[in-house]
Amino acid sequence: MVAPGDIANIALRRMADLGIPPTPENFERFYRDTESTLKLAAPLAEAFRARSELAAPEAAPVSWGAALDQFGLRLEQATGALATLIERTGLAAAPAAMPVPSSPSQVVAPVFAPAPLPQVAERQPAPAQLPREVRTLIERMDAATTEIRDALQASRAELGETRGELKSIRDELNEAREAVQHDPLTGVLNRRGMDIVLPREVARARRVNAPLSVGMVDLDHFKHINDTFGHQAGDRVLVHMVELMRSVLRETDLIVRYGGEEFLVLLPDTDMQGARLVLDRLQDIVVKSPVIHEGRRISVGFSAGVAQFRDDDNGATLVLRADRALQSAKRGGRSQVVLAEA
Repeated sequence: MVAPGDIANIALRRMADLGIPPTPENFERFYRDTESTLKLAAPLAEAFRARSELAAPEAAPVSWGAALDQFGLRLEQATGALATLIERTGLAAAPAAMPVPSSPSQVVAPVFAPAPLPQVAERQPAPAQLPREVRTLIERMDAATTEIRDALQASRAELGETRGELKSIRDELNEAREAVQHDPLTGVLNRRGMDIVLPREVARARRVNAPLSVGMVDLDHFKHINDTFGHQAGDRVLVHMVELMRSVLRETDLIVRYGGEEFLVLLPDTDMQGARLVLDRLQDIVVKSPVIHEGRRISVGFSAGVAQFRDDDNGATLVLRADRALQSAKRGGRSQVVLAEA
């Protein structure tokens, strides 16, 4: 806070620099203008101090953007006040400047006689000159504003680069996770992916009291296909089988490549009879859709076991019961769907 005596001395020095007679009226006007300018400069000093504290480790979490906006607002206010001051002090210098009082006591009770303000029309106005203190303040404000703006722009640029790098890393991690959880040949979930989605589906079925069924599907005589037509033909059969399953299943149903030629089908909101209808339909389509490989016809069939989630089940026991039903289907002659015990 600037003392009144200091404000008075600054006002008198400015009047002397501009050649304005220090009459009581002029002194009061310059005193008020100086006081207003210093009040506007005080928040700017606080903004500079806040910027310095931002650079310190113990600084409070203040937004660079908010600090810059506040500084810009204060700068505009100060500029407006200075413009008014320049307009008011743009008069020509007086013929003889009065001496500047050497102490605040001289300012409080002026000893000079009142004198009228010089009239602008009586003489040619001289170019207005900014007081040295005001010019210094403006230069410091401009330098600090430029420094803060440059630092903010650099910080924003670095933040944008960091965000881009983080997004790239996140995308790569997502791709890696998808690759780990999916079978590279068929694109369906693998055992690792099943370990993630199966507990989720079991928890959902338990939470909303909805049916959940699984079907364990095993291609019949797949080893014979590999031995007769080659492993490329076997891979083509596996891909063809997944395509047929997707044509029958809903978007909410899930396919897992459980083993070499074994697939697990997860059927949310489906009871055991509904699951059997789905697999019976799939079997009809598979029989009618042989694989053509290098001009040779390959017939495909499968056996399946179906189990429905029970209150005493978890993911592992549900799959185990479906697998046991599959073994019964294979022992019973293959190319059939067997239901697990309820």
